[in-house]
Amino acid sequence: FKPTIAVPISTSKTPTFKPTIVAPVSTSKTPTLIPTLTPSAVPFKTSAAPNQDSMPVTAVPSAVNLTVAQRYNISVMVRSWHEDLDTSLLAARSLEISMPGTLEIVFVVEESDYELFQSRLPARFKLIKEPKILKDGHIQQKYSKLHADIYCKGDYIFHLDSDVLVTKFVEEQDLFWNGKPILEYDLYTNMPPPVSVWRSGTAKAIGLDDVAYEFSRKNQHLYPRQAYSLLRQHMERVHNVTFVEYLNTTEGHAGFAMNGRPMFSDFNAMGAFLYYVRPDMVFWVPHDKRERQERLDPLPVKVKRVVCQGNGRNDVSPCDDECGQEFCKIHFGV
Repeated sequence: FKPTIAVPISTSKTPTFKPTIVAPVSTSKTPTLIPTLTPSAVPFKTSAAPNQDSMPVTAVPSAVNLTVAQRYNISVMVRSWHEDLDTSLLAARSLEISMPGTLEIVFVVEESDYELFQSRLPARFKLIKEPKILKDGHIQQKYSKLHADIYCKGDYIFHLDSDVLVTKFVEEQDLFWNGKPILEYDLYTNMPPPVSVWRSGTAKAIGLDDVAYEFSRKNQHLYPRQAYSLLRQHMERVHNVTFVEYLNTTEGHAGFAMNGRPMFSDFNAMGAFLYYVRPDMVFWVPHDKRERQERLDPLPVKVKRVVCQGNGRNDVSPCDDECGQEFCKIHFGV
């Protein structure tokens, strides 16, 4: 399919604010943005995906004793709130054990939760207080995640939900392939019906008529830091409003799907933007068997699930796949 991408130009800018950061702040500047590709360059069909072996590959130090987090300079962002304080602390500790050497673990909370987290959070974690600028917490936390490049210093940012556990030691092939972060995707036609609630809203956010794929296949999301600002700029051009203004026209919880407002999924918006506009920035791994067979470049046999969905929501067992079941039973009572 070849959806139409409308790209009106806006000179508006997203409102800025100065978040409070508890930790030394780097003086390094955000890398220079890569220009957005023109719509005529995308989308690509899976069988005609760019030859990813020939793409520029992120330079990787040769030191064999570096962990994947050190090799790729990974920051971790945890977006949390007061009801998830205990589980988010457990999530961060499980990540410290399973993915050592991260540049930083950054907690982002709304200002109303700041003092609580400040009283409980170990000093080794960075805490950021974010002003409440959107209509509800569901949309606000999506705003937070899509500003991870503002809050984190790493070349790559790993999103850790506040109610999960990292149950296996994370190796390079779990997150990267050919020097690029892995992004899995699957056809919406392969998904259970409740997942499709995000489809039309994702297409609208990116300026497409439709999107064929769902891009949040595992609860382990890792993106290049440049992708965040590129996505925000793209959405502002498409909709001719600021990023915040657009988010305030959407809903961020599946329970509100019937009120007629477009549904907005942060990780689906990021995935669709990267697939249709900047496919060169990640390594694409399809779930669909036919599409895997059509690909001309080598693919990982299987991308290991390293994050367990501890609360078991969305009818997904918290101990599915190859998850460390005993670990979950001890800490979550499942």
